[in-house]
Amino acid sequence: MPSSSSILGRSLEMDDAFSARCFARAYEAFHHWIEGTIEPVRSEVKALLFPAFAHSYLRIVKGDEEKVAGAFLERWTEAHASHFPEIEELKRGDLERLRRSKFEVRLSAVAAELVGEYLTRTANVSMIQLLNEHARIEIVESFSKGGGDAVLVEDEVNTRSELKLGALSSSVVDARARAFSTLPETFLDDDDDKANRYAAALLARARRPADTVESTARPLLSALEPTALAFSLSDARDVSTLKPSRDARRLAAGFADSSIRVYRVDEKTRTNKVAHEGPIYGLSWCTACRYLLSCASDGVAVLWDTETGRALCRYKAHAGPAWDVSWADLSRGHVFATCGADGGRVFTTDRPDPVRILAGHWGDATRVTFHPNAHYLLTGSTDKTCRLWDVRAGSYCRVLEAPSPVTSVDVSPDGHYAAAGCEDGSVRLWHLDSGAQVASHHPPKKKIRTTPVYSVAFSADAVALASGGKDRCVRIWAAIEDGRLSEPHRLFKTKATPVFDVSWTQKNLCLVSGPLLV
Repeated sequence: MPSSSSILGRSLEMDDAFSARCFARAYEAFHHWIEGTIEPVRSEVKALLFPAFAHSYLRIVKGDEEKVAGAFLERWTEAHASHFPEIEELKRGDLERLRRSKFEVRLSAVAAELVGEYLTRTANVSMIQLLNEHARIEIVESFSKGGGDAVLVEDEVNTRSELKLGALSSSVVDARARAFSTLPETFLDDDDDKANRYAAALLARARRPADTVESTARPLLSALEPTALAFSLSDARDVSTLKPSRDARRLAAGFADSSIRVYRVDEKTRTNKVAHEGPIYGLSWCTACRYLLSCASDGVAVLWDTETGRALCRYKAHAGPAWDVSWADLSRGHVFATCGADGGRVFTTDRPDPVRILAGHWGDATRVTFHPNAHYLLTGSTDKTCRLWDVRAGSYCRVLEAPSPVTSVDVSPDGHYAAAGCEDGSVRLWHLDSGAQVASHHPPKKKIRTTPVYSVAFSADAVALASGGKDRCVRIWAAIEDGRLSEPHRLFKTKATPVFDVSWTQKNLCLVSGPLLV
């Protein structure tokens, strides 16, 4: 769990980051950097200058700094002569249209990455905030297709496309499960052909139903008055991540020494696995509860067979640390996603390279999860946004704004809501169809220090939302209640266990895990 993955994450806490004069200085630095870049990058990224200029001016005006606003407008007007109509609106004070609009900018992946790297490296938080909120970046294939000027568009990214958010019918799920059930005869790895065939055979066997701890005849438990099953690891100060299996029979733990341990609840045994070259940051169980994905600071994702202890395949996912990994449940162990400083990646288990690259965040993408129908993917980032991605198109279709860096995300089982926990201890709930925030919880202002929320999870019936974090508590919220998450319905306190992960079984048994720090 990265507490502060970059200088961006730390700088977002600065109290004076968004003052009027700060926006003026931030724009000046951004303008000079762009003018100093080489071609063909400069011709592309210059399209970001007017959106940054216009909304910097709006922020300065909002701060009642008339002298600063006048000097800012006079200094930079000539540099944006091509936007004369918009400049005239600014001079007349007709600001509402610009405030509610976004600018559409086309950039190549290389140019977008360079801008993101510069903003993060220089901790230019003001420009990061403005571009996240008011620029819609479309990633194109090459420099030749990029460039041009920013185009003012009235419609927001959160309403421009219709989403198909509902859960799939049982017939469609069964058909997709059959389609995913057949794997190639060879498995793409560095091992010999015999090992490849062995790995593929093991994966094919993973399609059988999991032996769960819950009877299918047992009624659904109340999510608002839940039974919680807690997993605690003693003498585990170097544990970096925990994940219980869906059937609650196994607990996977990742450690800072690059090892992974799998504990069986019904046996006093554990297996140790090492295939990474750095701390483990993310773990995800397949629905069959036998196969496990891990990701680490080496930027690699590894697929494990927990019965044999074998690493079946390595996927080079990111140039830097891979912060999180998640299976697409609907694929039954065939499709998964990772996230890191360079965005999100979508993989299929039979290919070593990603089938989709998701670029658009201005900070590290630290959390990732699939939508229940597998058409979409939700990521959370240190740039204080969550983004919903269309997996088929490889582009984002919703931007959900948070008050601080996002540390956990989840999508409701019915597919209509998204939740996020943040570094400042707040919890947010959005309606994905409209992109509007529908509920929120803020920590009490009297608290001097806030604690991050490490995990959020919807119950199986989407009635409740569980959250857990560094404050060693698990909170159960009513998912939708008058637009507020004022007080939790239930509060579970641990004695000395920060809550690394919360999840639910299909029968609404709440699973909680964390290290015992004594």
